[in-house]
Amino acid sequence: MMNEIPLVKKKRHLLKCPFESYRVTGYLANMIRSGMYRFSPVTLISMAWEIIGPERVSSMLLAAFPEIAHVDDPDFVPHAEKDDDFDLPRALYGFLSGDIMPLLVTHMQKTAPCAARTETARRLGVLQSTFGLSGVEMEIIAFCFILATSSLMIDHFNRYREVDFSDIHSFSRHGHVVMGITASDLRDAMSNGTLFCTDILRNHHVRGLGLSPWAVDYLRGSGRSVPRPGIFQC
Repeated sequence: MMNEIPLVKKKRHLLKCPFESYRVTGYLANMIRSGMYRFSPVTLISMAWEIIGPERVSSMLLAAFPEIAHVDDPDFVPHAEKDDDFDLPRALYGFLSGDIMPLLVTHMQKTAPCAARTETARRLGVLQSTFGLSGVEMEIIAFCFILATSSLMIDHFNRYREVDFSDIHSFSRHGHVVMGITASDLRDAMSNGTLFCTDILRNHHVRGLGLSPWAVDYLRGSGRSVPRPGIFQC
């Protein structure tokens, strides 16, 4: 029996703006650092394929694993065959940490200035000043916005269901890993109630946890103004 990298169907996602690109890249880097998906690292390689580009990631895989077998279908990642005593997940995590991570860091450094000048970033600042939100609360809002609007993130978490971030308990237990904050800071921000009593976050009985529609529209640029803080009972 052989140990192999599973074939992963490829569906290219357009990273629509520098803000999304910067955030998604940061979330991927945080997942790699944390060891999240360490038993299924191909899920993270799939995300890197989207961010860095298929040609570059494929050539890097070939260099790291020369025995990779090619497949004819261009929509699939190649798979590598190894003997049973070879720890392939561990080797792939080494590839992510040693080869992919520096490229992600470079990508974030290049996109950070543009991301900070986007309309979404400006509107996040308006939300923070209007409602007196903390830095951790702003990280939660930005993450939920990306989860609601980024096709790459939506596809990733729909396909690989290790964590369901629409479940408030899973979000509170695991969200800090992706956001790169501490577990205690996330728990405190979720439990103090500010994000819910301002109606920025909702925990819907069917759709689960997520940004309120007005907040999504506002951060997308289609909503013109933020509700007055005085209308909420916090």
